[in-house]
Amino acid sequence: MSLGAWLFAVLTNLFILGQEWAFLLIYRPGELFFSLHALDQPPSAAQFTIIGPAWSLSIELAFYAIAPFILRRNFLVIAAVALASNWLRFEAYGAGYYSAATDCRFFPFELSLFLFGSLSYFLHDLLNRRKLFRPALSACLTGLLVALVALHPAGSISSHQFFVLVALLLPALFDFSARHKWDRWLGELSYPLYLVHWPVLVFGVAISQLPHMAALGRSQAYPYALIAVSLIASHAINRWIVNPIDSWRQARIRKSATGLAEVAISTTAQPATG
Repeated sequence: MSLGAWLFAVLTNLFILGQEWAFLLIYRPGELFFSLHALDQPPSAAQFTIIGPAWSLSIELAFYAIAPFILRRNFLVIAAVALASNWLRFEAYGAGYYSAATDCRFFPFELSLFLFGSLSYFLHDLLNRRKLFRPALSACLTGLLVALVALHPAGSISSHQFFVLVALLLPALFDFSARHKWDRWLGELSYPLYLVHWPVLVFGVAISQLPHMAALGRSQAYPYALIAVSLIASHAINRWIVNPIDSWRQARIRKSATGLAEVAISTTAQPATG
């Protein structure tokens, strides 16, 4: 491997950022080359990614980096940026830049989906302040959203119709989650499960292909055992990694807020001099 290919493989696994670009790079003896259709020309640089689904985290981190400069703006500004991102996507597709990579792994195009989520939260906040949500309504609309997600892979609706419907129904899901702790627990479990199932399955398949483990690979119970291991690992990640870090972060925020309040009180309490 060339130094550039080696650095790309190591740094993207260590720091996550840039992993989605692996789907736009083909690997030819020791070198990486840009190709819009890299996934159709294996091997691609994606083979170097240890946790396959982690490329989506890279796109999320890119959004978090610019979110403070967008989400504090007016509702109409956010909507305009979302529409501009969508316009850019379809203009690029029309010009021939569509591929498996640009379909869901190119941040300028995916930005609109993040902003649709923030617009959905604005809608939720508006409906909540007007007390228009009721438990039964939230449950029914959330059930409809789940049904849409289940039907979407079957081709019942197009992707873009699906995105619009999800954006409109998300406020009901926000309200439903606020009312049910078990739903929040499932949400918190879902992301570590999304990431950890990949290495569990990879190691599980590797073990089942060992000469003396052939019977294990043929067992009907083996896939369910791997699912159970993935669930247990996800729960362990939440309990012993995510939750302690969140508690530490919240404690820092409270300490900072308390310190600022004390400074404000001491400042206002000082007699004016003139």
